[in-house]
Amino acid sequence: FLEIINSFKKIKLFKKEETYQNIKGMITLIILITGLIFAIILAPYVKNWTGYRLYSSYILHYISPLMVLIDFLFFDKPTTKLSIKKNIFWLIYPITYYIVGIIRILFIDGFIPYPFMDIRGLGYIKSLGIVIFLILVFYIISIILILLKNIISKIRK
Repeated sequence: FLEIINSFKKIKLFKKEETYQNIKGMITLIILITGLIFAIILAPYVKNWTGYRLYSSYILHYISPLMVLIDFLFFDKPTTKLSIKKNIFWLIYPITYYIVGIIRILFIDGFIPYPFMDIRGLGYIKSLGIVIFLILVFYIISIILILLKNIISKIRK
């Protein structure tokens, strides 16, 4: 995974270090979101899992987010100061995920990936309210990530 991220630098669009760092930050946020949503919302549903399914789930939802966070904060050259003004870009994926999920629920196969997306059971307003709250939480997490990255980069210089 990290090799794929590093290969972005070779693409002309991502030669600018700030762009690369913002994309890496967005991916870090997405993976952290995956871990947080699993830990807070979905973990109670997997208590009966055993063996490979349990171990792979823990690696995917706990170990991977931790490793990606460590990589984002500590393993790049401390050259670029990230701007909090540009982190709104980091929210594209979670917002798009919700929109595509709702389209899938309503018009494709009715699959509900997360309980807070159950617009038929919760209603549109409650589901949207939960998602807006989550987006705000993700935005705050992105600000914290940027501040931590900038502090750690400054210390490492």
